[in-house]
Amino acid sequence: MADKYYVGDIGTEIRLLVVDEESGIDDISDATVHKLLVRKPDGSEVEWEADIEGTQYLTYTVQDGDLDQPGTYRVQAYLELPSGWSGKGTTFTFEVHDEFE
Repeated sequence: MADKYYVGDIGTEIRLLVVDEESGIDDISDATVHKLLVRKPDGSEVEWEADIEGTQYLTYTVQDGDLDQPGTYRVQAYLELPSGWSGKGTTFTFEVHDEFE
C-alpha cells in the first residue's frame, strides 16, 4: 500500500494479507469470489473486485473515481471458497487526503 493516498489517485495498488491465524484459512488461491468491501467516509458502501496474488493476498488497483472523498476508508476482504465457506476478513482503514495536505 502507498504511504499516503490523495483524492483522485489512480493506479495505486492496495495489497491485503487475507490469510492469518485468526481467519483459520491457509490458502485462498481457489476462491470463487474475491472482493474488497469498502465503506467510504460519507458512509456509502461499494465493492471492488480484487485479484488473488499467490495463496495469501488480495490486490486491487485503484481506478478513476474510487478515492473520490477525503477521510477514512474502511475495507474488508470478502471471500467464497469451494468448500462452502464464505466470510469477511479483518477491517483495515486508511486515510485519503485532499491535495497539498
